[in-house]
Amino acid sequence: FFELIKDLLNINMANTENNSNDATWEDKKIKTISTVITSMGNFSVQFNYQTIAVAMLIMTSSVCTSTQSNCRDNIQDGWVAGTAAGVIFLGSVAGMLSMGYIGDIVGRNVAFVITLSMATFGAAASAAFSYGTAEDIYGIIIGCRFFLGWGIGGVYPLSAAKAGEDANHGLKDKNGEINIVASSFSFFFQAPGAMFPWLIGYIMSYQDIPINDKWRIILGIGAVPALFVVICTLYEMNLRENKEMNENNKKLAENHLGDSNISNIIDKKHSSVSNDNSTNDKKQLLLNDPKFKRYLFLTGGCWFIYDIAFYGVSLFSGVIVNAMKANDDDNVSSDASYRYATSRVLLAQLVGIPAGTLTIFAIKYYGTKIVQIYGFLFQATMFIVMAAVFYPLKKVDDVALFGLYCVLLSSLTSGSSITTFVIPAEIYPYEIRTTYV
Repeated sequence: FFELIKDLLNINMANTENNSNDATWEDKKIKTISTVITSMGNFSVQFNYQTIAVAMLIMTSSVCTSTQSNCRDNIQDGWVAGTAAGVIFLGSVAGMLSMGYIGDIVGRNVAFVITLSMATFGAAASAAFSYGTAEDIYGIIIGCRFFLGWGIGGVYPLSAAKAGEDANHGLKDKNGEINIVASSFSFFFQAPGAMFPWLIGYIMSYQDIPINDKWRIILGIGAVPALFVVICTLYEMNLRENKEMNENNKKLAENHLGDSNISNIIDKKHSSVSNDNSTNDKKQLLLNDPKFKRYLFLTGGCWFIYDIAFYGVSLFSGVIVNAMKANDDDNVSSDASYRYATSRVLLAQLVGIPAGTLTIFAIKYYGTKIVQIYGFLFQATMFIVMAAVFYPLKKVDDVALFGLYCVLLSSLTSGSSITTFVIPAEIYPYEIRTTYV
């Protein structure tokens, strides 16, 4: 892992020096901040996806929409069970489509601020406004989670493009290929992001905190990483603006501008407007290109298939882990029961760290396509094995069953987990990259 970070830093330093004979401290600082933004943006995505799974385990018996017996077994009314976890993905689809397009129009950083400001509000509101009857509470949470999903959904196309572009190019160069290792590295932080809500839930199981405060903390704390990224992005935008202003002032001082030079600058500004119009025309041609529409079907289809598998498992991790126990607790919201679930899920999520690291190295040496193919084959194999042995192995050795579940999660956090994120950013040109990613 540390070798990977070293390699990434070497890539950033090398590219900075290649694009400028006198690489400035400002350049390096901007690149470092950009890496923090894309990495923590992805951390925020999985953090907020997972919070509802932890919160539902904690709150299910105290905020009940079904019979008390059902709620103690984590069974709510159908509209709650199906919508509370799923609505965030509906918002995410809207966020991916809208924020990706905005990123191509106004720039990656501005779109990042907009999308994660929405996520910050959605996470904070789901904790702050959820009061009333059980139906009211779940209804408010569901509404806020849609807004939250819209915000974090926008991170996917923006971070994939921004991470690869900022690592591989000069601060003004918008052409050429992206750095797929940098894009992969930013996505890697979704693994620790998925772990942290379960870690917080586990720690709170030992604390004397009212249940209603516990689940609100879990939901509301998701605003913290999102807000952190907003602040970092605004800081980077300010650094870039100051750098550009200093460069312009330096040129003015060096050239001792006369009237003819001022005329040249005006001509350049008119030329810049003309170039913008040319870029918009090119963007429209690329959006209508049948080749890229075909690529969209293929890359989107692979991501769709992967997400069904990954989120079908990860969002119900607590339920799955509890179902593995030979002796079930009679109340899933009891401290002992949800402590067991959070500790087991935390251990299972931990395998995402080495799995993601190995995937980045594999991408570096074998390329994204090969890694994606073998990643999907690994996942398919593990699902078949897990389905075949679940009930027989549960009766014989539930620890071995949990170990197998960890291997299943390692398949879901390696290979196609990262390549479905990186390949779209890799194959689309700059002008339509975040729209199609």
